[in-house]
Amino acid sequence: VTPLSDIYNIHYTQCRKPWMCIGQGDSSLPLEKQQKPRTRTRAEKNLIPEDSVHLDHCMGLLQIWHDYRDDLEQQLEALVVRQQQNVGPDARATIQKGRQGAYKQEFFRGHCTALAEYTNLAQGDQSILKLIPLLYESH
Repeated sequence: VTPLSDIYNIHYTQCRKPWMCIGQGDSSLPLEKQQKPRTRTRAEKNLIPEDSVHLDHCMGLLQIWHDYRDDLEQQLEALVVRQQQNVGPDARATIQKGRQGAYKQEFFRGHCTALAEYTNLAQGDQSILKLIPLLYESH
């Protein structure tokens, strides 16, 4: 297993996409999965396949993505405080709601409320999301 510090590019397919909020592994063998495909929920079908990846390594990779999202939220929150007149008084609280999920917070940083339950950045509020390009302008 490659140490996380030596990874420069991450392809999440086997570990599942970070916004899928899958924090559980599936240790059943491929044959067992094929025998009962209709009795499994959508979330169960998307569990991280432990027959092909290391669950702890996947969780570390997912944590990296959520750390980046958390950093973006913190920067966006600071910008919203400075731009309050342009986005309204509740914008900061809207951003903070995106970090209140209780599902495996040590990995998902509050962005997931339950297995397969993702909370959108800034609750999808376009008046806040449109400010993101301002974070990349030179000052």
